[in-house]
Amino acid sequence: MSESKEPVQRKLFYYEEKSVLSGVIPGESSFKFNSLEKKLESIEGLKIVEYRPNDTFSGAIIKCEYLKQIYEIEIFRNDFSGETFPDIYITQSYYFTDDEIKAFKESKNVIVTLMKYQDDPRKEFQLQLKIIYALVPSLVGVIDESATKVLPPKLVKMLIESDYVMDPADLYMVHAVYDETGTVWLHTHGLNRCGVTELEILGANKNNSEQYYNLLNAFANYIIENKPKGFDPLKHSACIAWLSDRTPLMLTCIPWQDALNIYGNIDLGGKKDRKDEHDGLTSVVFAYKEESDKEGKVIKLTDYCKDKLNNNAILFYSNEETMRMSKVAKERIQAVYNGFKNKDNEIILKIGLPIDNKENDYEHIWFELMDIKGEIFKCKLNQEPYELKDIKVGDIKEFTVDDITDWMIYTKERTISPNNAYILID
Repeated sequence: MSESKEPVQRKLFYYEEKSVLSGVIPGESSFKFNSLEKKLESIEGLKIVEYRPNDTFSGAIIKCEYLKQIYEIEIFRNDFSGETFPDIYITQSYYFTDDEIKAFKESKNVIVTLMKYQDDPRKEFQLQLKIIYALVPSLVGVIDESATKVLPPKLVKMLIESDYVMDPADLYMVHAVYDETGTVWLHTHGLNRCGVTELEILGANKNNSEQYYNLLNAFANYIIENKPKGFDPLKHSACIAWLSDRTPLMLTCIPWQDALNIYGNIDLGGKKDRKDEHDGLTSVVFAYKEESDKEGKVIKLTDYCKDKLNNNAILFYSNEETMRMSKVAKERIQAVYNGFKNKDNEIILKIGLPIDNKENDYEHIWFELMDIKGEIFKCKLNQEPYELKDIKVGDIKEFTVDDITDWMIYTKERTISPNNAYILID
């Protein structure tokens, strides 16, 4: 009788080691490489250092300089069948119109790009999208093989034209796997191409999976934001939230092989599920028992958060990320104007109000939008403030665009935020 082997981590697949994005060419159109260099040099700040035709793959390998970094990018054309492409990958992440789905399904060719990310995944993802858009401005979608999702053309255009880097969540996808008992296994795809481990949460359930989904997103976003500063979740920890009992949540992660030894005989996400894509560089999220316990005892996340995780948990954002979100909200404010034209929509605005006796410190709270007159937004406070003393729920205030740090539009079909504002911006 042979002994069962302990699970081991496999090597990264090509789409985990590099970022693989493919621009979907409309209809039966193909692609000619004779003007590739000229198209790429139209990208502001990009300089071609070396160009090597790759006859094997009907493409080229280019070396370029961008933002003082040198990148090597492989580009080639490939046959594609939009008709047989799985619908779930088109619709699971972003909104496509029926016409966009139809155009995607009619496609026969793609331009594939492979790029090794270095220091700042968000800037590098934006560059890779700019390269694809420069080559195929009429694209009908971008397939993100590394994160198992598809970006609609209007989103691609919005991201490359923005003056700011995108939301970290655009770089990865969170999958939720359920079993018959209601247990949920959450795990990411796309973080490996950023040079970090994928993340998992084991042992959640259907009743709290949304809260754990938000925690996983918050931790993943923190990792991406702080990677340029040297943050490594396998070596460092991060305080990413206050739980409902006002205790801090300090997160770290442990490679999946070691984590399974801690969890023991776990079914969903256990050894039997460590096949194909889930046996690579991926780690399970744990909590520290004490905020100051940086080297010591970790505890299963679901055990630590038991009875402490509800909608009152407060997720932390860095000052830099809060500033980025505020700038993006202002940049895409036209979606609020357009959304307000439909009186069936409910719109809330997050406003930054100064805290008394705290210089350059603001509390960001939500108001319901009641009316717009030019550049004046009339709003009603619908959230109890924590530190502000001179304002209460139900108070009516007027603000300008400069006061807005975030916004949400609730339509009958979906929720629209600055991250998917392309839905309401022509």
